Amino acid sequence: MLEEKHGLAIVYLTGLKQQKVGQFKKEARENGLSFKSVENISFIGTSIVEILVVRSQSRAFVDKAKSLGFDVSLDLDVTSKSKDNPIWLQYGGEGYGLSDVVKSNFVRRVSHEIKSTNEPTVRRFYLDWAMSLGWKDSLAVSTGLHSP
Repeated sequence: MLEEKHGLAIVYLTGLKQQKVGQFKKEARENGLSFKSVENISFIGTSIVEILVVRSQSRAFVDKAKSLGFDVSLDLDVTSKSKDNPIWLQYGGEGYGLSDVVKSNFVRRVSHEIKSTNEPTVRRFYLDWAMSLGWKDSLAVSTGLHSP
């Protein structure tokens, strides 16, 4: 499992308004949410934030987020090929294949995260995730990075 291998946990906050990550962090901090154990934040669509948290600190982060009124999801699968997947609901529609929409949006977002992060653990986490799905070759980045 990716989370165990990289020491990170994925936490999704749902029902949010789309904004820049910096603005989200500022507002969340003002409301009392600490990002000390957070390795990466990524908006998905217009209302979901994917947060990579140091696994040993994830329970405390989740409890604090819930206590502040955030809607937390730990079992959301943004790569699911189901019409319940919020990526499909956001971007899918007539004439689009479910798996193509999910893959395209995942690959675009993960490519951006790999390119923009300075944190090697985050980069390897997303690269390994894409590899586990068989989508590594679709990434819009050089994958000269080797996972341990």
